[in-house]
Amino acid sequence: MVQSFQFEIPGDPRALRTIHDDAVAALDAALASALPGCEVMHAIDPRRILNFASGGPPVWSVGVVSHPSGVHQFLTYGLSRALDPAQPFDFELTMRVRSPGAAPMWPTLLLRSIARYHVSSGRPIRPGEFMELGGPISQMPVRPEERSAMPTTRMDTVLVVAGASVPTPRGAVEIRNVVGLDARERELLESCRAQGFCDELRRADPALSVALDSPSLADDPRFCAAIADAAARDGSDCGSFCVPGLRWSDSGSAYEIHVPAGAGAKLKRRLSSRLPFGRGLLVHSEAPGPGTELLVLPGDDLGVPEADPTRLVLQLPLDSPHVTFLADDPAVWTLRYGAG
Repeated sequence: MVQSFQFEIPGDPRALRTIHDDAVAALDAALASALPGCEVMHAIDPRRILNFASGGPPVWSVGVVSHPSGVHQFLTYGLSRALDPAQPFDFELTMRVRSPGAAPMWPTLLLRSIARYHVSSGRPIRPGEFMELGGPISQMPVRPEERSAMPTTRMDTVLVVAGASVPTPRGAVEIRNVVGLDARERELLESCRAQGFCDELRRADPALSVALDSPSLADDPRFCAAIADAAARDGSDCGSFCVPGLRWSDSGSAYEIHVPAGAGAKLKRRLSSRLPFGRGLLVHSEAPGPGTELLVLPGDDLGVPEADPTRLVLQLPLDSPHVTFLADDPAVWTLRYGAG
């Protein structure tokens, strides 16, 4: 079935997208080098001649090269100012996918969706940062009624990993890698420094490829041990932790902090990756409101230096029994006024 697109070209030339063909050629060459001997194909939106503010797509194209072995390399064209001078960024996004047969459609849709977030928000997802999508990375970029037609996967998060720089006549363009993570892999990422996690990810797979049906790295004892070593050595740079159901209250004579069932062991790991390194941890519930935030700071003595209706600031030694005995059972911390 052939779809037809109709739209009116505006008379104002400022609504049209500017594309530097010499930068396109440089990116084409870089993409072709990822899988030598394979032809670069472009998935181009017919509205590409319009800039984003005038109703055009967030990027001019998503290119792909495909190898008969089932390896496909995807690359955005148009996030970087080298290719589109209207953009504020100096990078493009790439994704290497293992999938038998022809190139699947979902990586193109996913990269377009991430590009749309970048362009509409003006905030890039930097290397080491991630975005939870709320569902399979292969399905979330399409409308809900179309998701059943797309493949599924355990991965519900995209992580951005730093990549190589490509010289173009319009300046260098960083090619940032997009990979998929599941919930347990995301927990490993949050337990250590992002750079350490990305380093281990490259050791496990230097190509940073994504296969929707691949086993989770959280089931790989060597990978988990390497992440645990990195966390013990350098701690974590993830300064917040969502604990659904977390609540604290002030009775007038004591503060009570309720840690729900199933969260204690994870909270203990997160505190252990922050407090010994002189870093605090913001622990918060799933929705803002009174008694939903706990800012835990390292300290030699137990104390509450500050509190407001939403956030309780807790100074907590790592060797405190409050931390030592955290497990998966529900826990209640009672902190009486004036008590050490």
